[in-house]
Amino acid sequence: MKFLFFIFSFIFFVESCSNSSKKSDSDDKKLDSDTSKAKTEVISDTSDLKMEKDSFKIEKSENFIVLFDCKDSVNIEVFDFCCTLVKEVLAKNNLSYKEVSSYDKTLSLENSTFSAVSKMAFFYGVPNVIEVKNVKIEIKEKGSNAFVGNARVEIKVFDNCTESGISTVFAECKEFSSENYIEVQETIIREAVNEAAKTFIPEVKKYFSKFETEGIPYQIKIFENLSYSEFSKIQKNWAENANLQISEGLKVGDFYKINGFSKTNPINLVENLQKSLISQNFTSLIPKIIYHRQIWFSKKQQNFPIIIEKEKFLQRQMAL
Repeated sequence: MKFLFFIFSFIFFVESCSNSSKKSDSDDKKLDSDTSKAKTEVISDTSDLKMEKDSFKIEKSENFIVLFDCKDSVNIEVFDFCCTLVKEVLAKNNLSYKEVSSYDKTLSLENSTFSAVSKMAFFYGVPNVIEVKNVKIEIKEKGSNAFVGNARVEIKVFDNCTESGISTVFAECKEFSSENYIEVQETIIREAVNEAAKTFIPEVKKYFSKFETEGIPYQIKIFENLSYSEFSKIQKNWAENANLQISEGLKVGDFYKINGFSKTNPINLVENLQKSLISQNFTSLIPKIIYHRQIWFSKKQQNFPIIIEKEKFLQRQMAL
């Protein structure tokens, strides 16, 4: 704001510049103060945010959770074994995963927009999901003392932060026979998972390679009663001043959702978005939840039942 006023006398020019400078410094301090408060709220409300400022690295912060929905699974042991095999594949390809139970029988989905696996990933604070689905095994007797079988499996990989699909694979193994029933079962499942990995592993690596070239994908939710013009104004300002390339913006139920890309790490992006909101006089909106690359803005006093549910879920897991 310094030296922006055109005046007609030198004395008034000096006085105007002095006053303008003081006002600008005061405004900058107020903006920094407000943003600092917002950052404190972010840190205190987001225990899952473990990235250091200016050191966001995909290979360390982007990891997986391997799950299946036990309500859709007839044979839990078979599905659990599949998940174990998928984790082995991830380890061989230097892709990190969270070592937790692959299912939860107590998870409530009543009045929830989350699927079971999506909800578990959110609760554990893991951004990417590998879901094992539709495992089918067929084993028949072969002669008097042998068994032959084959297996089919569906593997679905998705970015839980942006609700974006990464890979969906249907794979089947060749027939395998042995005198040992358990050997047949384990071998055909392993071969089906390995066959699926030939497709989903390259697609996973391709997805994350785009982070460097095209930018990091984000989803931002705004829980506020905005008019269409206010929402458009926020999007325009974020695109121009917060280094956010917006690909989609729409209203979903009681909130607004924005999908976009940025080459800024999550912590710096949150700061940029918050400063932009303050500059537009949306001072009541703060970043309430940061789930890796998903950011929720709302008023400070707004409560989200899913956070309480998350705490109870984690307490149950610790008690097991």
